[in-house]
Amino acid sequence: AEKYINNLETDKFEVAPIPMLAKMIHLSVYRYAPTAIKPFFEADTNYYNGGVLKNDSAYTFDDCKYAPGFKSAKADRENSNFKFYHFNGPHAPYYMNSDGTRSATETSLKEQTIGSFNILYSIFDRMKELGIYEDASIIILGDHGTPATDNVPLPKPIKIGLFYKPSGSAGTPLAYSTAQVSNANIPATILKSIGADYSAYGSALDDIGEDEEITRVYYKAICPAPTSSDEYEVYKYHVTGDAANFDNWKVVSRFNITEGGNFY
Repeated sequence: AEKYINNLETDKFEVAPIPMLAKMIHLSVYRYAPTAIKPFFEADTNYYNGGVLKNDSAYTFDDCKYAPGFKSAKADRENSNFKFYHFNGPHAPYYMNSDGTRSATETSLKEQTIGSFNILYSIFDRMKELGIYEDASIIILGDHGTPATDNVPLPKPIKIGLFYKPSGSAGTPLAYSTAQVSNANIPATILKSIGADYSAYGSALDDIGEDEEITRVYYKAICPAPTSSDEYEVYKYHVTGDAANFDNWKVVSRFNITEGGNFY
């Protein structure tokens, strides 16, 4: 990976034992707590990563901290580049103002989402200053939609935001698409954008027509009850048509997996 990732860190990190122990106890409480009180002990990976290393260099989400750096970003004009940024974005807790700065008090989902996009706009402005925006292919998406309750099948559709600017399309107005796409189309889209053969990866985002019927797949794992074994029931959905219409979500199979197992 060293040949391809310019900010890869391979040093060994020294763990801070007491903070690590406290967070592992927290995780154990969540693991064994009755389902009804699990929400009181929920925490994301950022909670478990933060503060457990003595040099405090763990991977953390802090969009406000990193945002100013984009305004002075540099570009390697001699080589092509692939950049991946993972933002906290609309995730709680809501600490961001609509201008992308940190708030001293809690804001809201809407305000933080606007702030996240204003950080993105600052990245695009810098790319335009560097003369690389026109040739860039840009994909903005979520890695998941709003989570559904863990211990029941889906009660509603799960959707994500998805924005795509192909290379050479700068200056065109924002257009809305009804093409039936999903995250499964992203690998092919990236390969297509660099002129590579992507036939083994399916269709790219802009290969799919507005009226083309595509069946997409979604898996929902049902967490076990406190008295059960570590076995999960998985619902496999096929989604054909407008994903916002829950009538287009059909359960096609149900099967069990053990904790740590894989399913496809």
